[in-house]
Amino acid sequence: MEPAPSEENLWWVGVLLEATGAGLSATGKLLWRHAATSQKPFRWYMLGGLFSMIIYPFLDTTAYAFTSQQILSASSGYIIAFNVLGATVLLQEELTLNRAAAVVLIITGSLLVIVFGNHLENDYGLDDYLRLMSQPTAIVYYVIESLWLAVCAWIFCSSRGAQMLPVGSEVRAVLVASLGGSIAGNMWITKVGMELGSEGQLTILLGMLSITATIHMISLLLLAYGLRTGSALQLVTAYEASALLSSALSSVLVLSEYAGMAPSQLLLCYAVGVAPILVGLFFLAAWPTRWLGDGDRVILDCKGSGIDMDCVEALLEARCEQIGGCLRRAERALNDFLRRKPTATDDAQHGPREIQREMPTEASKLLPSAVAPPATSQAVRGSAASRAASAAHAMGEESLAASDDATGAPTPKG
Repeated sequence: MEPAPSEENLWWVGVLLEATGAGLSATGKLLWRHAATSQKPFRWYMLGGLFSMIIYPFLDTTAYAFTSQQILSASSGYIIAFNVLGATVLLQEELTLNRAAAVVLIITGSLLVIVFGNHLENDYGLDDYLRLMSQPTAIVYYVIESLWLAVCAWIFCSSRGAQMLPVGSEVRAVLVASLGGSIAGNMWITKVGMELGSEGQLTILLGMLSITATIHMISLLLLAYGLRTGSALQLVTAYEASALLSSALSSVLVLSEYAGMAPSQLLLCYAVGVAPILVGLFFLAAWPTRWLGDGDRVILDCKGSGIDMDCVEALLEARCEQIGGCLRRAERALNDFLRRKPTATDDAQHGPREIQREMPTEASKLLPSAVAPPATSQAVRGSAASRAASAAHAMGEESLAASDDATGAPTPKG
């Protein structure tokens, strides 16, 4: 018998963790885009990887312990919002009409998914999840995902695909980002692992988390590859929209998170929430110029505003230099303190304790040789050895003189 769903009171904790991670993830992706044009790309790739590939996956995985995948799938909207702000102001990319319309639609759909999504929690066990992952709707999702991966592999690897979408083209970069997003959206694996881990299934938890780490690694590497030639505004939006779509589909087809939802709530979630996301993704790929006019018309350009990543980079280097100077001064002060010798002022401050430490003990008065410093003993031994050598030399001279008197011939001195 399937367990009845219960109201999840801590769903807002998962949303808060996911929103925090989304901001860090968007920052990391912007740093990757800046690295593609920077004179010092290594530091920006590493810093972006720290935000996007270490901190964000940890927060994202933790969030699945508090709320449903359906709710967390809307986190892509947060990332898109942060990305639009950062790419327009810091990277000074032009915000065109088609990009702005797509961003507004995707963010609106993400918020509506949170409002009308499933806030119920199902108390599933291992057998329940095995049944869910093998149900017919789950198999349909596996087939759809496999066909999408096969089409992308054909386009990227075949000569015919290279003719359709040449290397370096804008549409090809969008397709690369969308492929990465569709892989990243399979967070139902994380949800299953976290739920079973809380039930004591540690082996399954570790296995699922390993698969989650692999998913994050592959998807983010695809995005980083696309950002070498494409716009952060366009590619990150395509990546997050694809991730949201894949996550929303898998939450329904694989985990059946629609259970317990009223038909009207389910209709609002997918008709009002997911539909704008699909339309926004379509606007990015193929803007309907015939009905909506020129989509490449620039509506916001922050070039010349004096705020860009070069300014941020110079500011960070100055701050790092200041921190390094403070650390060097602290190190010198500590070394001076450790090398400092006691003075009369210290004796006056410490008082009888230091005087008592310097007074000789009764044993040293009775046995002065026992407590004599090693250097003094060595000096005494050296003096005795010197006197013995002088005496031996004098005796040798006397024996030579006696030999000369007896033979009448001088003996050669060796």
